[in-house]
Amino acid sequence: KRNTPKTTIMESSIDKKAYLRIKAKLEGFLENPGKILLKNKGNSVHERYARAIALFRIPMFRKSLNEINMLINDYPNDPFFLELKAQIYSENGYLEEAIEAYQKSLNIIPDTPLIMLSLSGLLLESSKYNIDRAKIAKNYLLNIIKKEPENILAWHLKGIAHNRLGETSEADLSAAEEFLKRRNYGRAKYFANKVISETKKFSSQNIRASDIIKIINQI
Repeated sequence: KRNTPKTTIMESSIDKKAYLRIKAKLEGFLENPGKILLKNKGNSVHERYARAIALFRIPMFRKSLNEINMLINDYPNDPFFLELKAQIYSENGYLEEAIEAYQKSLNIIPDTPLIMLSLSGLLLESSKYNIDRAKIAKNYLLNIIKKEPENILAWHLKGIAHNRLGETSEADLSAAEEFLKRRNYGRAKYFANKVISETKKFSSQNIRASDIIKIINQI
């Protein structure tokens, strides 16, 4: 019997770096921040990334922002560093700065649902004074729902966007979809019936609202 040679699969340096980045992100958000800072004192990208996340969680706003800004200076086209910067700004009340960072991130990796969702929430939060932002948010949310039709938060925000724009029937239909996915059938039926009373028979909104009621009645 002849021995067959063993095949060794070499891990590329790119794969290793990507793995360390993912590991740093997970540990940064899930483990104790103090432990993360003790473990990551070096100058590698993944250690600096972990530190930025840990400082953000403590929370030490200025230090976390300085840490992520230094990474962005070295890697200006990294969308995930820009995403973290946006999150740091957002959770510390700097809406405009957060919106700008999310938009930069999205320019690098377009049509990313998680980033579009976060950005839409901020655009809607500031759309009371800028109706154009509600229109932009609505377009992002329509895009997300095409990709992820079960995304409950996207349906919820879509309803808010329609309300801001005075699109009552679409807002009510989004609410019906949201509550259907939450399995809150009473509220789903309530909003679906509102849509039926507000819209013309055989319109797309009217047909979908009727379908929602049929689905609920069959459960």
